[in-house]
Amino acid sequence: MALDRNAAYRLTDVQDHQGNSRVESRKLYRDRVGCLATDLHWEGRTLRMVFVRDKAGNWIRRRLRTSTVLGVEEKAGCLAVRTLNSVYLLEPAPLPEELPEEYPARSLEEGETGEVIELYLSEEGDHFCKGTYWDGEKTAHPLAASMHLGMAEDSCLIGEKDCMQRIWCRYYVRGPRDIQFYDTLYRQQDDSIPLLIHNCGTIPLKIHFESGGPEGRVLPGERLLLCPGRRDTAGEETAPSGI
Repeated sequence: MALDRNAAYRLTDVQDHQGNSRVESRKLYRDRVGCLATDLHWEGRTLRMVFVRDKAGNWIRRRLRTSTVLGVEEKAGCLAVRTLNSVYLLEPAPLPEELPEEYPARSLEEGETGEVIELYLSEEGDHFCKGTYWDGEKTAHPLAASMHLGMAEDSCLIGEKDCMQRIWCRYYVRGPRDIQFYDTLYRQQDDSIPLLIHNCGTIPLKIHFESGGPEGRVLPGERLLLCPGRRDTAGEETAPSGI
């Protein structure tokens, strides 16, 4: 059965072949049921998808790859993906909005610059889920990620979606918990711009910079505001994230 890679689906349940829910049997299922998935595509005889919104509407990035698929059929308005051990029930859903719904003004101090780089990061893959550069007029500029394969170490460049020559920041990809920003490239732009980090993953993330400066630890579902050009703003704000 052909799947639309550009469509979105919500995972409503994972069942065994007898129709019993398996959600509580694995953390992988619990972390994804109720979430919105896109980029459904075949990889051999398995199906891959990326979950981009959780049940509360927060941006996430959680991948899932099924075991060998035996068949796909429509069942009560859902796609029923039958694998060797499970049946994944996927309900068609609207695609998520491309841009954040509101400027994060509450995240900035009075008198702070109106610009802010807002990043949604998780522990998976290259960490990047979503990003926006807000200019001084509170206009949103969507950001995209591009992996740079280095001689000694790989890094992730974050730039404007329509013009990747304008790179706003860059960080090393060192493991699931550690995100170290490469501050020399950041300084070529303007290191006084606040950096607002949302943890949309499932484990704490350590955020710090190559030459020291501000750093912090941000828990799942929380956010952290850092001003790289200042040395006294580590952990300036930690609050529940969301759009």
